[in-house]
Amino acid sequence: LKANGARRDFMRATVARDAEGALWATPCTLQDSSMLGVLAGADALLIRPENDPERAAGATVPVLTL
Repeated sequence: LKANGARRDFMRATVARDAEGALWATPCTLQDSSMLGVLAGADALLIRPENDPERAAGATVPVLTL
């Protein structure tokens, strides 16, 4: 994930559990607010606080499941 700006973002994502029970979230590629189909297919939101730095794949991030 690229670094976040000066406002909090809630990114649409899908989640799955691995064999150990850990929750893994994958952000949707399209995040534009007009993409309602993407929102309908999401089952979680990644919470990006204000000025959040860039995150590598596998980094821990807050998730709100839907």
